[in-house]
Amino acid sequence: MGTAYSDRDPGKGPDDQHRRCPYRVGDNVEPATPLSANRPAVALAGVGSVGTSTVAALLSGNEPFVGEVDLVDPEVFDDRNPYRYPALLTDLTGSEKVGWAAQALRAAGINAHPFRGTVGSWVASRPAPGFDGLLVASPDTLAGRRDVTDVLARTTLSIGVAGLSFHVARHHLGDELACPYCEYVPLGPPTTQADVYAAQTGLEVARVLRLMQADAVLTAEDVAVAQAAGRILPETAIALVGHRLEDLVARAYAEVGIGSPAASGDGQVYLAAPYVSALAGVLAATEIYKISLGLAGVDRRVDLDLAGIPQGYVRRPPADATGRCLCASPFRRRFMRQLYSSDGPT
Repeated sequence: MGTAYSDRDPGKGPDDQHRRCPYRVGDNVEPATPLSANRPAVALAGVGSVGTSTVAALLSGNEPFVGEVDLVDPEVFDDRNPYRYPALLTDLTGSEKVGWAAQALRAAGINAHPFRGTVGSWVASRPAPGFDGLLVASPDTLAGRRDVTDVLARTTLSIGVAGLSFHVARHHLGDELACPYCEYVPLGPPTTQADVYAAQTGLEVARVLRLMQADAVLTAEDVAVAQAAGRILPETAIALVGHRLEDLVARAYAEVGIGSPAASGDGQVYLAAPYVSALAGVLAATEIYKISLGLAGVDRRVDLDLAGIPQGYVRRPPADATGRCLCASPFRRRFMRQLYSSDGPT
């Protein structure tokens, strides 16, 4: 994956397009600007299944190809993480996620700076706006997507995993293409977000709204409802008691329903698919490596479904047109121009 790929070929008709391999060098991708003497600064916003996989991939080379690495995550590993996180080789229950990642990176000679907290609190702690490097973000909440966008990073690589599918997308705030938050703006007010979470977890909307409040945690009854709805495995349900709603949503995303005549209830057997996160982490590390070589990044989003035939095309989603997204803010757009006006996109 040493170059950017595109499905655009003005000289070919529709039939020719379908006969050709869609993963080929594109003619119209913009060049990349190397950062930090070809060793870009990187920040991982989230050190979960994708973040730990990215760290493992960064350590697989003969020598580091990144400069400074900031690590941002508020959580510790719990007793279900070893089954979901393919990069974990031992039981790290109770250990800080950022602490594990920092130790692994430092052992490879990479300067790592752990920050145990939310992306929003990390942004508030920084001395100046912006992040002059690549922000690799894999948040599982709408608030997380919003905070990631508000980092005002030079380049943001957002990754989302759902069951057997995932996407990798590159963003530059204010360039008229979608930012990390654009596709979530249509969800609108919190009640609409609660409807989405209710569908994902099997909980009632009213209960979801209560769990969306600060410091609210899941009860045994909540996880029993989610289990009865077939959203989570019985053996992992008890581990979610006392955790946040976002943990239940993430768990529902991480498991895949496979049809089985022998299965009870809805006829589905639910399996974890950690290799999906592993592949997403490999692609994230590949994008970092491409920047270190001065090559163009993904243009702009690729969606992969590992349950079937890959879609095979990159997409360039436009920015949200309602004007409600963060990337439409004149204040933020002005800051982006001031921070990075002397360089092209990376």
